[in-house]
Amino acid sequence: MHAWLSIRDGYHHALAEIDSRVGSVTDRPAAWSDLLRFLRGQPDRRATMHAIADALGMSSGGLTRLVDRMADDGLLIRSSMPSDRRVVLASLTDAGTDIADRAREAELAVLRTEIFSRLTPEQIDQLDTLMTSLRRNDREPAARSGG
Repeated sequence: MHAWLSIRDGYHHALAEIDSRVGSVTDRPAAWSDLLRFLRGQPDRRATMHAIADALGMSSGGLTRLVDRMADDGLLIRSSMPSDRRVVLASLTDAGTDIADRAREAELAVLRTEIFSRLTPEQIDQLDTLMTSLRRNDREPAARSGG
């Protein structure tokens, strides 16, 4: 149980540091950065609402409200897919791309200066291996080395 609490507390500490920095740099709610970052990484900086909801683990209603607020702020454009008007797309505007880039730089700065600077390269590799094992989808135990 102690290990789980350490993982959880470490994650929450890191996320709070990132959210604080991203919010101050972008002057937008830090929660918006996940959506902006996701769209920034998509072809043509756009995706279907369904794909976004799946990637971010959000309900369709929650995502719709978030996208509406961000569209009102000029960061996104909602449109219908030309080949199927029932499918709704969210696309980054140039302003949204700028905010996404600033949020990414702020997040990387926190990771470098506040998080990873406390760990050795070996510890970072171990953390990556452990966290990858925790998010495995196939439920197979990770291979153990040495025996």
